[in-house]
Amino acid sequence: MEECEEPGCRMDATKVWEGRKVCDDHYDFYRDQYERMVTGLPEKS
Repeated sequence: MEECEEPGCRMDATKVWEGRKVCDDHYDFYRDQYERMVTGLPEKS
């Protein structure tokens, strides 16, 4: 299996976000960031 394309991440890439192979953690991060941008909700602390 291929590695996540995020710098410094050594986890297995399991999903694709905008053409980049990413791990579950980075996929969730980008999805949450996108949802906050679309809905206008403040970031979680």
